[in-house]
Amino acid sequence: METPTSQIQSLNSALSTLSRVRTSLPSLLRSFAVPTLSSSERATIYHDRSTEASSSISSLNSQLKSIQHILDQTLQSELEDPVGIVVQEREEGTAGDLWRRLGEVLKREKVGAGEFVGGLESPKTPEELRELVSGWMERNQRVKVGLEPSDGREEQWELKFVLRGTMRAVVMLHWSDVDEEGGAGGERMVQVERVACFGLKEDRASYLQSQYNLFQSISATAMETVSRSLRKLETAEKPISNVEEVLTLLSNPPLPF
Repeated sequence: METPTSQIQSLNSALSTLSRVRTSLPSLLRSFAVPTLSSSERATIYHDRSTEASSSISSLNSQLKSIQHILDQTLQSELEDPVGIVVQEREEGTAGDLWRRLGEVLKREKVGAGEFVGGLESPKTPEELRELVSGWMERNQRVKVGLEPSDGREEQWELKFVLRGTMRAVVMLHWSDVDEEGGAGGERMVQVERVACFGLKEDRASYLQSQYNLFQSISATAMETVSRSLRKLETAEKPISNVEEVLTLLSNPPLPF
C-alpha cells in the first residue's frame, strides 16, 4: 500500500517531468532560428531536440497514468472536506487541445516524410483540379485555397493556400502533356513546380523567401517533397500529379508546436 510520502514523491516526479517538457518544447522551436548554421546542422539539432521532446512527453504521459488514482483520491478528499483548499480554475479544453497538438507532432515524427500515398485521381483538367481543391477544403476546415491562372497564362496556374491561424503559401502549378514514361505528348496533367510559405501577416512576393526561419524551413520541406515526387514520376507506371501530396504537407506542416 502506498504511503502519503510515496504518493508525494510520485507527484513531485511528475512535476519534474512536466518541467522537462516545458523546457524541451521551446528548445525545439528555437532550433529553427539559427540562421548561421547549415541546413544539415539545423536538421541534426531539430532531430535531437524533437527526440528529447518526444521522450519527455511520453514519460509524462506514462507518469500521469500511474498517478491518476492519486489525483482521484485527492479530488475525492477535497469534495469531502474543502475547508482551507484553494484550487485555481483553468479553462475548459486547454489541456485536451495541447495534448492533441502534441500527439500530432509526435505522429509526424514517427511517420516521417515521404510516406504519403495519394487517394485521389490526378486532375487532368482545370475543372477536375477545382473539384480536388473544393473537396480538400470540405475535409480540412482550417484550409482555404484560391486557384487561378497566373498572369492569364493557360499552362501556368497559381494556388493561394491559407492554413487558418498558422501560415499562408503560394504554390505555382504547371500544366503539361505527360505520357506513361514521363515524357511529353501524353495526357494532360498538372504538377507543383514551386512552393513558398509565409507568415499570415507577411506581405512578400511569392518569388521571395519568408523573413522567418520557421517558414523558410517549411518551404524547403515542401520543395523537397516536390523534387521527390518529380523523381518518382520518372519511374512511375502511370503519371501521377503531386498536387494532393503538397496539399497534405501544407495542411499539416512540420511545426514544433
